[in-house]
Amino acid sequence: MGPVCEGLAWYREGAKYGFVNENGDVVVPAQYDEGSDFHEGRALARRGSLCGFIDPTGAEVIPVQFHFASPFTSGRSLVKRVDGTCWLVDRDGAAIRRTACQFDDSTYCFFSGRARVKRAGAWGYVDLEGEEVVPCVYDRVADAFHRDRAAVCRGALWGYVDPQGREVIACQYGDVEPFTPDGYACVRLASGAGIVDTNGREIVPCRYESVGRVREARVVVDEGSIRDEDESYGRVGCLDVEGREILACRHERIEDFAGGRARVTVKTGPGRIRTYFVDREGRELPDEA
Repeated sequence: MGPVCEGLAWYREGAKYGFVNENGDVVVPAQYDEGSDFHEGRALARRGSLCGFIDPTGAEVIPVQFHFASPFTSGRSLVKRVDGTCWLVDRDGAAIRRTACQFDDSTYCFFSGRARVKRAGAWGYVDLEGEEVVPCVYDRVADAFHRDRAAVCRGALWGYVDPQGREVIACQYGDVEPFTPDGYACVRLASGAGIVDTNGREIVPCRYESVGRVREARVVVDEGSIRDEDESYGRVGCLDVEGREILACRHERIEDFAGGRARVTVKTGPGRIRTYFVDREGRELPDEA
């Protein structure tokens, strides 16, 4: 059985799907080949290769007729008809507009008012009115926007666009990650990994073997371990979001900051390590802190 969403949950009986309420009472008998969670008063229901939508009473408000349909978001669903045409429809199934963009499975859904789509073999995004707001010119695009930025790839290089389709960070990185809620993303060049803000400023230069996520305006960086005779030594350090060194790259491990402090581990000699806590400025804290 699935989770309860908007008062109902799908259940499976044999190979068929139906829906029950919060008390476990059957509202829709098991008659579909696939069911989904409810979104905005509609749940996807599939028979064979075609799908439609039911309402919370079990009524098939949008008949089973599409090859594909996305969950409703802001009263909109992307659907693909049996003739291969793609449309934007409302909660009653009325066509809002046809789009030249393509979408084939459930990964193509609206997130933050945008849905990734493909046209003529290239990727972009449409808005809730079906307008192609980010042109379909990219080889790959991310599923969703984070902090009004979505990762896009041209050739083998990644950058970021805003919801209006402006390429705010040029496609220049070999790899990128989504922006975190505080507005930072890990990126990588041939020279190494770093971190950029939403304007593309490299707050941590791309020269490290790896970088962590920003936590409490601090980021853990790793220059890679080195060997001295038979002993391996870590080179992990910590920077602030202006690139200032808080802890030099000479530690075995630095955990993420939480509550204004972080646990660090340093090797003091062959086979010997020491662990202690530091504050946000890298100062060692007393044991009872």
